[in-house]
Amino acid sequence: MDTLTSLINQLVTSGGIGFINLFLLIRLDYINFSKENKEDKYLYLLFFSIVNYSIYLLIVEISKYFSLPIELHIPVAIFLVLILSIIFTLILWIPLIKILFKRVNDYRGKDKRSSYDSRSIKKIAFSFKENKAIFIFDFDNKLIFSGISGWFSDIDEADFEFILYPFNESTELDNYDTLIKYISTENIDADVYINIDKKIKVIIIN
Repeated sequence: MDTLTSLINQLVTSGGIGFINLFLLIRLDYINFSKENKEDKYLYLLFFSIVNYSIYLLIVEISKYFSLPIELHIPVAIFLVLILSIIFTLILWIPLIKILFKRVNDYRGKDKRSSYDSRSIKKIAFSFKENKAIFIFDFDNKLIFSGISGWFSDIDEADFEFILYPFNESTELDNYDTLIKYISTENIDADVYINIDKKIKVIIIN
């Protein structure tokens, strides 16, 4: 039992038992960590770990008042903390984060600054649900590939990967200047994602 308690204490100090909260918030796009603010992740982990550990201690204390074998107090408490951490993330942390972001954007709006979005630029650019025409060019405006959007990697720290399905027929829009002229003259709604590291420009036709 002492070994298990020691392990839990180590997990708390390392932020380990806050992982579930953080995982859900990241995968649901409520929190995003870039290379520049990666250290913030440990602050979040430590905060959630402290909250979860407090819940754990409370459950262990309450379990003493029930006719439960003492050797089951800690395992039951751990299981309940895992369940409660998921529930609290969905019904408490997410609403609080939404309120916080709304307040932040209200203040930014008053200062005539752009809105804050927790998602990365890549996730914002490729978060569409329906298939779209996509043209990929290098910085010399040479076509790399064009086609209909398929799957995209949405993990920010992973390599930029995606699947495109080729068009059924060739198109003059594979020429960069022709494509830009078409977008401008036909008043086409389009987004351009630029990746400096990969040296590519991705034109997304909405």
